[in-house]
Amino acid sequence: MATKEIYESSEFGKSLNLALDTIPFAADIVDENGKILFLNSKLRKIFGEKALGEKCWELYKDNKEQCDNCPLKNGIALGETGGIETEAVLGGRSFFIAHTGLVYEGRNAYLEIFHDITEHITIEKQLRKYLAALRSAANAIIIADKEGNINWVNPAFTKLTGYSPEEVMGKNPRIFKSGKHDEAFYKNLWNTVLSGKVWHGETVNRRKDGSLYSEDMTITPIFEEGEIANFIAIKQDITERKKAQESIINLNENLRLKAAELYAANKELEAFSYSVSHDLRAPLRSIDGFGRLLQEEYDEKLGERGREFIGRLRAAAQRMEQLIDDLLSLSKVTRADMRRENADLSAIAREILLKLKENEPERNVKFVVQEGLMAKCDKRLIQAALENLLGNAWKFTSKHEKARIEFGAVSKDGKKAYFVHDDGSGFDPKYADKLFTPFQRLHTASEFKGTGIGLTVVNRIVTKHGGRVWAESEPEKGATFYFTLN
Repeated sequence: MATKEIYESSEFGKSLNLALDTIPFAADIVDENGKILFLNSKLRKIFGEKALGEKCWELYKDNKEQCDNCPLKNGIALGETGGIETEAVLGGRSFFIAHTGLVYEGRNAYLEIFHDITEHITIEKQLRKYLAALRSAANAIIIADKEGNINWVNPAFTKLTGYSPEEVMGKNPRIFKSGKHDEAFYKNLWNTVLSGKVWHGETVNRRKDGSLYSEDMTITPIFEEGEIANFIAIKQDITERKKAQESIINLNENLRLKAAELYAANKELEAFSYSVSHDLRAPLRSIDGFGRLLQEEYDEKLGERGREFIGRLRAAAQRMEQLIDDLLSLSKVTRADMRRENADLSAIAREILLKLKENEPERNVKFVVQEGLMAKCDKRLIQAALENLLGNAWKFTSKHEKARIEFGAVSKDGKKAYFVHDDGSGFDPKYADKLFTPFQRLHTASEFKGTGIGLTVVNRIVTKHGGRVWAESEPEKGATFYFTLN
């Protein structure tokens, strides 16, 4: 250790000042109380000679609390060195300040040399931030060396695989192999990343407990000075997504099979419809035709009872033929393809009502049709639905001397609902749900003609348009049928 006499010599002081002026660091000399005795050339450019005699923490705008840990507080022996890291010094930068005990101008003092570590501190803070981000990432992350051996993993990796960092450190990722991929798969993966390219794909791996999991993985090479130094792999658990995809595939296959079955059933239905329309109608027409001939040519011989039987026979044949027509109509609606277009429902309703009036001009019925009711729909199908609804309104008001039939639209639950209202016979509301089931009738055939198919046709048409149909009524207070379209 240097002696006190060396420090106290005048030559030492001059040599020290000269040396401090030439070093690439800021430097000063302060006494035991922090009073500045000397500033080297770098600090003089900033503060000038007037700074001599000031306290170091006042001149440098240091945080006074930082000075509590300053080695000068405890004193530094002659020739010994201590150090402290500071922030917000000399214009807000960070420094490591090395302190050395010496004698300067005959008094105990300390040499301070400022090593600027601002960039180092900034980089360190950024690295801590990046490390915190990697640790808190939801996806599993692996950092491996250029041979592929694992150097670091985050907590999400442990959650995904069941392996702790200690169990995988220094090991090759082959420990996760599931046997679901061939060697060509892994060869392609490593050839890609070793060539400096990013590899991305889906893999099936094995957890520590032996269970399999699916992951979406991206492996990126990390370069240092133009050479691959590390690899970083980011893994997202897609096990549940893959299961959902498999379920969708199975569901689609089942739907395909069901569609094929439905197609076959429709073909059978078409064949049946053809048979019904051609093979059953002819015998029915023969029965009705021969019954009519019996009535015309043998009326006197039949007698009252015979005429009653023939009348009932013909009525049954005619009813059967009407039932066949209605069933064919229902079948056509079910199979019909949709072709949407803008349709004027008000005009369609008026045309239907005028035809009904032409068939029975003697009836006293008032028609009310709201103007401007438009809809994007299959015009042909909606016309069939309105023919059934308005035809029912016409039929079920026939027992009244005066009647009123209305077609319009209202808002129901925020959606436009079209309606057909009449003031006819109505029905008990507790049976409303049965109206749209085939062959369900709330009135006897002797009261009102019909087969119970019409409202089923309406329901099928509205359903094909993505809407719904319902009815409200009370006996002898009329009925209102609503329907919506999407």
